[in-house]
Amino acid sequence: HRRKGEEGRRDTRRPSFAIGCCMKTYRLFLFAVSMAFAGGCASSGSVGDLAGLIDETLGTADYNTLVSETPNALTTRFGYRILRAVTEREDVRFETDWKVETALPDERKEGYTHTRIRIFISARPRNRSTSMAASYSVDFEAYVERQALGLDVWEQLPLTAQRREEIDRIVDFLEQTYRNALR
Repeated sequence: HRRKGEEGRRDTRRPSFAIGCCMKTYRLFLFAVSMAFAGGCASSGSVGDLAGLIDETLGTADYNTLVSETPNALTTRFGYRILRAVTEREDVRFETDWKVETALPDERKEGYTHTRIRIFISARPRNRSTSMAASYSVDFEAYVERQALGLDVWEQLPLTAQRREEIDRIVDFLEQTYRNALR
């Protein structure tokens, strides 16, 4: 606001004020657009795929199945190496090392030669009121990156249909394992 009699004077107190306001408005606009986009994708269930991330809920598992079958399936059946494992009653987590694979045919068509995948599985007691929880809610995350021919850079890109099918095989197997153990 200008005081009376200052119509012709330039505001020298904050010369970048106008630019700052525009930049703040621009940043707010970009944030709102990105949140709307992410919200739309999240509702369709594909936000993770767009970022090279698959985020799934595997359902419910009992503690013994969780701590024995999960690392067994990841290492023996799917060829991952467990990097970290936490198997406390209140905190169950498994983290694999990056597993590098030859690119699948649809990834090769896009110019990529290799893909690497890293899996995180975390579980929390469904009922925290007892110290010996009977069942756990289990979540699955897979990070997928691809490497183009002749480059040393790994890129986190949208998943191809074939790569999504490969990850879904792991998800489906773990879900079925947990479900069968609860019967």
